[in-house]
Amino acid sequence: MLKHRRPDLRKPYSGHELKVRLRHAVILAGIAMLCLWPLLYFNLDYLNQHIFKQPADAEQITILVFNQLLLAFLLALLCSLTGFLYAERLGLPGIGRTRSAIWWLLSGLVAGSLFTPLTYWAYEQTLLTRAMGLYPTHWPQALLSMLGESIMQEVTLRFGLLTMGIYFLARLGYRHPWPVIALISAFSAYAFFGFLERYHLLAVFTLQEWSIALVIGMLLQWLLCEVYLRWGLLASISLHSGLLVKYLLYSMIWAS
Repeated sequence: MLKHRRPDLRKPYSGHELKVRLRHAVILAGIAMLCLWPLLYFNLDYLNQHIFKQPADAEQITILVFNQLLLAFLLALLCSLTGFLYAERLGLPGIGRTRSAIWWLLSGLVAGSLFTPLTYWAYEQTLLTRAMGLYPTHWPQALLSMLGESIMQEVTLRFGLLTMGIYFLARLGYRHPWPVIALISAFSAYAFFGFLERYHLLAVFTLQEWSIALVIGMLLQWLLCEVYLRWGLLASISLHSGLLVKYLLYSMIWAS
C-alpha cells in the first residue's frame, strides 16, 4: 500500500523545476541507452549469425542497432520524465538513496548466485543448448549486460510505467498498487516470450519449462516492483543487476 497522504497532482512546477527535472530525465535516459548498447549489439549480432539463414551484413546490423538505440532512448526519456515529475508527488521514494542501493546489490548478487543453478536446471539449459552464445561469453560483456538490462528495464517498467499506473490509480482514488504490478509482471513475461518467438527459440521449451520460466519471471518482476515502491529506483536497479549475475557466472564457466 502507498503512503496515506493524498497526492497533490495538479500543482504546477515552476519553470526552473521543469528544466531541472527534464535535464535529469535526459541524463538518465542517456545512461540507460549507453548501458544497453553492448548487450543490444551482442544479441543482434549473435542472433543474426546463428539463427537466420540469410544473415545481414555488418552495415545493416549497425543501422539496426542505431535504430533500436534511438527508440530505447526515446522510451527511456518518456519514462524518466514521468518518474521525475510524479514519483515524489505520489509519495514514492523516486531515485532513492545510494546507501540502500549498495545493500540491495549485495543481496541480489547472493540471491542470483544461489538462484542461477535452479533456473539453469529448470529451463535455461534447454535454451543454451540451442543458442549457447545468446549470453555473453566474456566477463566484461557480462558485466555490461547486467548493467544495461537492469537499468533499461527499471527505468521503463518501474520509474515510468509503474509510476504512471499509480498516478492513474491515485486520480481514481485507489491507493493499492497491486493491479499495476500485476499488469507489469504479465507484460514483462509476455515480452520475454515474444523475444523468444521472434527469433524462433520458443519452440525449444517444453510446456513444463515454459510454465516454470513464466512463474519465475512474474515473481521476480513483482519483487522488483515492491522494492521500487519502498526503496526507490537505485535499489531496484541494484537488486536487478545482482540477480543477473548468471551472465557473469556463465561467462566464467565458458572461459574456463
